[in-house]
Amino acid sequence: MRVRLHNIGPIRDADIEFVPLTVLVGPNGSGKTTFTSVTYACWLAHAQAIESVLESIDNQLIDTDDDEAAGDRPVTRAFVDEWESEFGTRLDFELRRCSSPDLVALGRARRGGQGAGPRIEIASARWCLPFRLEGDVLRLERDSASYKRARLRWPKAGGAREFRARVRATLGADLPGRAIYFPAGRSGFVQTHTAISGLVLSALSGGYFQDATLGAIPGATADFMRLVAQVSTKGRTRNTGSVARDIEEQLLHGHLRLEDAHGARRFLFQPEGQTMEWPLQNMATAVAEFAALVLYLRHVARPGDAVLIDEPESHLHPSSQVPLAEALQAVAQVCPPLVVATHSELLVTAMSTMLLRARAEGREPPELRVYAFTFHDEDRGLGVDVWPLEVDPEEGFAVDQFAEVVNAAYAEAVTYYNAAHDPDHVAG
Repeated sequence: MRVRLHNIGPIRDADIEFVPLTVLVGPNGSGKTTFTSVTYACWLAHAQAIESVLESIDNQLIDTDDDEAAGDRPVTRAFVDEWESEFGTRLDFELRRCSSPDLVALGRARRGGQGAGPRIEIASARWCLPFRLEGDVLRLERDSASYKRARLRWPKAGGAREFRARVRATLGADLPGRAIYFPAGRSGFVQTHTAISGLVLSALSGGYFQDATLGAIPGATADFMRLVAQVSTKGRTRNTGSVARDIEEQLLHGHLRLEDAHGARRFLFQPEGQTMEWPLQNMATAVAEFAALVLYLRHVARPGDAVLIDEPESHLHPSSQVPLAEALQAVAQVCPPLVVATHSELLVTAMSTMLLRARAEGREPPELRVYAFTFHDEDRGLGVDVWPLEVDPEEGFAVDQFAEVVNAAYAEAVTYYNAAHDPDHVAG
């Protein structure tokens, strides 16, 4: 599956094909969050459109006799048309909720010329839907060269139930059934969610917001806050619980627990070697950063989920960013695809080493792709292009933009060291 963006936010062109672990690197303001929020909106819209069409099939065909429906081509075409229309409607809504209420603002500034209209494409192996932003309107471009219509056929054997399964396999091929977004700044939401929830409920019941003007929260952030507020300890996951435990042991060095009793909810953490549990707000910020991910993996995750994490290295000491690479690979194995946006040279270096280690130990290397978000040097107004980096299991990979920063910082340090120790040296 892939998402292509053209003239969206700061991004001039991006074409990203998702594998179990997909890594996005780039400087601040280069569009990584724009890309992940638009991708999140696409995946939400896709899942909603699929469920809507399956509901229509249940309502219209569930009692259809096999012989009576055999070869009914207009029915299959009608469901594809319905799915495409529903996809567009849902995507319009989710883009406004997650990215910008005014879709005009979603288009890249200073674009011009033929073909400069902002476009979003989402594709699987079996279909491709290109959408164009025309002002504040999102339109499906069926006349585009990239448009590929999904093909549905009534099964030769069986009836409506078999057709329903075929619809899910064809329209839902390669794409997640549900998307989970972990935004940057997670620790603040986690640490304060109990107090904020209580304050809001109290204020609403007391009418304190009657004359207030409230700003909108981006949809992806609101969904994360809802996940934190509604996660329940009643459910337990099978395949992902062990990954949650590994994150606790390797990165947090302790055990997280959600206490949910008598209407009171508290996140508690027990450090290794301690017998007491402490409220999360009294612990290191890194614990709060990973609390929601750990609880999601332990209580909420299910097959078919896709996970997007913005800046997973936040608040982690460099010594913890190295094992973070293995932890993210473990998450990607149970919740593929995992999409990670990062600024950490240590994290991506550890990912490169992870490939080499697998090769050296005779194991199959993890499926990993890295994309660099790059400003044009001459004029940032030209926007950002997104390039895939060469990832070789036998050689690893390098991120030039990180190396350039390190080399420039070292060169500057050498210059001023020489200037400080040699009175005749002139700083460059």
